[in-house]
Formats: sequence, C-alpha cells, structure tokens
Amino acid sequence: LMDPTKNLEVRDIPFVRRIRGEVDNRVDSESFYERRETLQRKDRQANDRLTGAERVSYIKENQDYIKMLPMLKGTEKTLRALRKSLRNLDKLQNVSPQRALEIAEQKRKIQERIDRTIERFNKRYDEVVGKTK
Repeated sequence: LMDPTKNLEVRDIPFVRRIRGEVDNRVDSESFYERRETLQRKDRQANDRLTGAERVSYIKENQDYIKMLPMLKGTEKTLRALRKSLRNLDKLQNVSPQRALEIAEQKRKIQERIDRTIERFNKRYDEVVGKTK
C-alpha cells in the first residue's frame, strides 16, 4: 500500500490539510456528489411527489436546479464509462513490466478525464445555480 521509498508530504494527508486550513488543489468530488444528491432530490420531488399547480410552482422556484439535470445525467454516464475503463485495466494481470507502465499511464489519463468531467460539472453548477447552493 505505502511505498517506503516515497516521502509523505502534508498535502497528501487530507485531514492534516483541513486542520491547517490549506487549500486542496484536487478535484472537489465531494461537492459533485453533494450537488448530485441535491439535484436528484429536487427531481424526485418535482416528478414523483407533486402534481398540478404545486408541481408547476416547485419547478418554477427550482428552475436553476432543474436546468442542471440533463448535464448531471450526461456527467454520470461519462463517469460510469470512464470508471468501467479503469476497472477493465485493473483486471489485466501478469503483464510485462513495459505493459504495466503503459497501463499505469492509461489509468492516469482516465483519472484526469474523470477529474476534468467533475470539474466541468462543478463549474457549470456554480454558473447556473450558484456556489453556495
């Protein structure tokens, strides 16, 4: 799990970073999942629980959230495909050292795409709904 030859830095320990109040440059996937839950909750409320004038009023009040639903669905689809690719790479065993390096590079690129996808969603959410909502 841990490489004894690698020096552990403070920035590698989220808990210590939080205590010190340091900013994390990593993708804010926690915000993505919180926002996803908010959008899903509002979608369920609008489509499963309310009818008639209540539903119309609710959708109008929450139109910024409702506007984000198609992007959320697209983002989730992209993330599922990327994570499936990662799992498929993880299944490869007994490969040559050269192939192992290639696989590691492929996994790094896929993770970067996952990060960019989450960043893109969060940025759009901030623009449409607002950072604090």
